[in-house]
Amino acid sequence: MAPTRTNSASTTASGNAGDLSLATTLFTELDRELQANPRLVGSLRALFCIRVTRRGLRKGEWYLLCRGQTSPPLVSTAMPSVGHERKEKLPVVMIEIDQRDLFNFFSGGLNSYKAITTGRVRVAGDLTVAMALEDVFRKAGGVEKTMQSLRMYEQTRATSKL
Repeated sequence: MAPTRTNSASTTASGNAGDLSLATTLFTELDRELQANPRLVGSLRALFCIRVTRRGLRKGEWYLLCRGQTSPPLVSTAMPSVGHERKEKLPVVMIEIDQRDLFNFFSGGLNSYKAITTGRVRVAGDLTVAMALEDVFRKAGGVEKTMQSLRMYEQTRATSKL
């Protein structure tokens, strides 16, 4: 079964689109940027599992699979197939972050070092690889794209309340 791309607005069984609409918007935009320019990941090779919480409760998961320049990156809400065509192992990094901190992380308002050392982001796996994700967000448009995503998110919320 192929992973579900983020633009389908689906979430894991533990959350719903209403709870995670900001996170869904941010990951959808990240996916769009990475599909338009796969070189943004550079030589980064890792599987990131990003668990998004809201008020301390786990609400959803997104996966970011970066395979360097060998194939395009993948952002999905389902665990992607890593494949066993290569003998080298892909590092797996688990990240847990609150939705509001996710916005700050995407926009550059919360750097990875500060986020990890203050406990706002919890990481299991290689910290160096985890911190490289910040560079991917920055290259993908960081502040500008995140602010556009926020405007889109707010418009969607305003329209749905009418």
